[in-house]
Amino acid sequence: MRTGNGPSPFPPVTVPARFRPFDRLATLVAVVRGDGIVVFANSALEDALGVSRRTIEASQFADNFTERQLLLNALRSAGDNEFAALRYDAWLNRLNHEPLPVHVSSRRPNPGARSSWSCSSGSNRRGRTARNV
Repeated sequence: MRTGNGPSPFPPVTVPARFRPFDRLATLVAVVRGDGIVVFANSALEDALGVSRRTIEASQFADNFTERQLLLNALRSAGDNEFAALRYDAWLNRLNHEPLPVHVSSRRPNPGARSSWSCSSGSNRRGRTARNV
């Protein structure tokens, strides 16, 4: 039983078990479907965007970028098997803040998990690096 104040070191129970490790990362992570709808957002992304996870999930992830078409093109191209992985620099819109420069990594999931895509982005300014998930 927790007795102290502050956030719990454990992710909420509603987070699917396969995504729970992403909540421990300082890297911003979003798992999105091929159409760009967010399936999961980790706490670092929630903090960077300045909105709750519940608001992020089930939303169009491309809407969080200054150039939303880049992500949509990446997802479409990966779905068409034009490439297996793509990395590019972008700007992430944040609530009441200037856009955050990020490096986005997008890749096609394992063949058995065709319904979702993984995208991660990390701020270069804060020394975070992007990694495929």
